Amino acid sequence: MWASYLVVVLVIMTAAGALLYGAPAAPIRPDSGLGNPSGLGNPALATSVEMASSGEFAASLTNDVLTLPKALALALLHNPELAAFALEQRAADARRIQAGLWPNPELDVAMENLGGPSSQEGFDGPVIKLSIGQLIELGGKRAVRRDVADAQCALAGWDYAGKRLDVLNMTMNRFMEALAAQKKKALAESVLTMATEMQKAVAARVAAGRDSPLEEKKSSVETVNARLAAERACRELDKTLRNLAVTWGQSQPVFGGIEGNLDYVVARLPDWEQVYALMAGNPDIARWNEALTLHRAAWQQAKSVRIPDVTLIAGVDSFRDTGTESYRAGASVPLPLFNRNQGGIREAFANSEKADKERATALLTLECELFTAFQEMTVLHNESMALTTEVLPVARDVFESARTGYQQGKFSYLEVLDAQRTLFDAENRHIETLVNYHSARSQIERLIGKDLENIK
Repeated sequence: MWASYLVVVLVIMTAAGALLYGAPAAPIRPDSGLGNPSGLGNPALATSVEMASSGEFAASLTNDVLTLPKALALALLHNPELAAFALEQRAADARRIQAGLWPNPELDVAMENLGGPSSQEGFDGPVIKLSIGQLIELGGKRAVRRDVADAQCALAGWDYAGKRLDVLNMTMNRFMEALAAQKKKALAESVLTMATEMQKAVAARVAAGRDSPLEEKKSSVETVNARLAAERACRELDKTLRNLAVTWGQSQPVFGGIEGNLDYVVARLPDWEQVYALMAGNPDIARWNEALTLHRAAWQQAKSVRIPDVTLIAGVDSFRDTGTESYRAGASVPLPLFNRNQGGIREAFANSEKADKERATALLTLECELFTAFQEMTVLHNESMALTTEVLPVARDVFESARTGYQQGKFSYLEVLDAQRTLFDAENRHIETLVNYHSARSQIERLIGKDLENIK
């Protein structure tokens, strides 16, 4: 009979806890949104990372020409570091579930008067005591605990959004570096072909007695240098392709080659005011707003600890010799005489103030980075246009005129060699300018979270 009374007491205490705490938190699916405005949660990332190391994934790239959109998609799906951030989102979501749970009740069972001299003083049989206690959190502890977990979850979402942009930026830069290395390799091979042809032409003129044998030796040295430069360009291309493949978790490239337009530049650059206005959309800025919310919630949580919790206790004693029962009820409350979480409150407040200062510093740093990248992109854009429309056409005309004139005996070999080096240096400078331009543009798009061509 006493067991039935205990069940009734447990039901009553559970109902009381429901009134005090509210409805329990609904389970949150691992694939649900994580409360961040970006909505970037992707539960398929873990599976994708497993595919990255499988033969099926490698086979899908073999002999396939890689374009920039495909490289970006592969990086988003298979980058191990990005997948780790996605799992951190799930962990934050799980902490939010945990924060909304009630404390478990405690069951206490004891038997008294089992034997010994004292067992004969007034009682002839054992006594079975059962009691159940339920901790009732006061001061809004559960609510502020959930606020902290919600802020942590939102912060993890913004961190994922920032890492996603980091991965896109890194992939963009490595793809452009690989394109540049590919173009430099083609340029070095072209220079080697021209040097070989010039060496044959010089040898023919020397054999005809029209040039000094010293010119033939110079052309031979130039051909060797061109061959070494071509070999070096080939190794540089292999290195950049490997760096690109690492972006999506491959130790070495298995794709057939890359294809893209390194020469492409934006026709019209946006104004600085347009770019600056979009900086507020940067996840690195949005995360600081959530960080401040988190620290304020942690401060409220620290203050809630000052209010002691109450443990409600209900029990029943069963006297086995008489078959009777008696019931007990009580409560226990710690007395906050010495520890009222004074240090914890001060620490939480200091952390909140610190986060506010760090946010201001981060905003200034990001603004400085954006302005520097914008200025760099503007300079490189103008330099690229000048090289394309003014320098390179003239350098090509000069070289062709010098090579044709040499065959006609109008110019010396040194003049042809000087024109060739001028053209080669201009081509290399153009490639480097384009790589740096795309790097600056990618950095700006990372900081504003928007494609420059979509700015109107």
